Parts: sequence; C-alpha cells; structure tokens
Amino acid sequence: MPRAVSKDTRIASGVQPTFPAITNIDPSGLPDVYGMRVSGNCMLPEIVDEDLLCFDRREPVNAGDLVIIYFRPELIAPGDFQAKVKRLVTAVPHYVTFPWSDNPASDVDALIIAETLNPRQHFAYACSAILAVHKCMGHLPEDRVTEKIPAPKLRPGKARRAREAAQVLSLTTC
Repeated sequence: MPRAVSKDTRIASGVQPTFPAITNIDPSGLPDVYGMRVSGNCMLPEIVDEDLLCFDRREPVNAGDLVIIYFRPELIAPGDFQAKVKRLVTAVPHYVTFPWSDNPASDVDALIIAETLNPRQHFAYACSAILAVHKCMGHLPEDRVTEKIPAPKLRPGKARRAREAAQVLSLTTC
C-alpha cells in the first residue's frame, strides 16, 4: 500500500534536457490514446532514445507499469521537461485523483515512487506536484501512425509555444 511521508522528505528534481523542452502542457487536452517520442536512455533496455510510445489516459496505473508523469508547469525548472517516462514502484495512493492538493493541516504528503533503469534509481514525487499519470501501452511502430495530432492544449498565455511545438512531442525519460 502506498505510504505518505513527512514533508521533510526530499522530492526528486528534474534532469536538464539536451534540447528545448515543451512545457506548460495541459494533459487533460490530450486525446485518450496518443503517441509521444522520448528523449534519453535512462529506461534502457526497454526504451531507447527517440522511441515512439503509446499512452492511454483512461487505463488505470499500477505498481510495475511504465507511465508518463506530467508535473505542474510552475514547479519545473527553466529548460526542464514537464513530463517524464518512468516505471512506477508504488501505486498511486487510492485516495488521490489528479490534479491533487495536499491537506494544508497535514504534516505528510501523498507520494508515488518511480524508477529509472539506466542507472537504476528511485525517485519520490509528491502527488501535489503532479497533474496526471498516464499508462504506457507499449511501443508504437512508425508505420502505425496514421494521423499526427496538433500539439496538446497548453495553459493560457502559451499560444506561441503551441505554434512552436512539434506534432509528436519530445519528452525526456530521465
């Protein structure tokens, strides 16, 4: 069962991407099933740099699943990615629905633990820092892409970024 930890617990910080990051994504504006291209090799051997993955926002996520975690854009360091592909070590607490806000009167945060494979590392993420968690359904072969969707709906004030965003988004796995 997922546990809450003290607010003094260190929460994982982001990794600097090697190319400009797309930020301020509103995951509620994504289609139910969508493809994303990843950047980075921290999920080797399962995911290689520039793999195209399929995600389903309707599928429940469980410990052991590959997922994409969308973080609140206001908490992302400049130049860092808003979404990360990881393997869940713990399930999302049963009482959490995203986006989540912790009880200000409580001295603990709801969290999830996720991992990378290369190198194997675990990260604790406060649920209050997360907008959404979507399940990875596997690799999406290039020849199966029949329609490239426009960039997802971005939060207000980011129209310029929407025009600059790629048809298939690039995200970091690390």
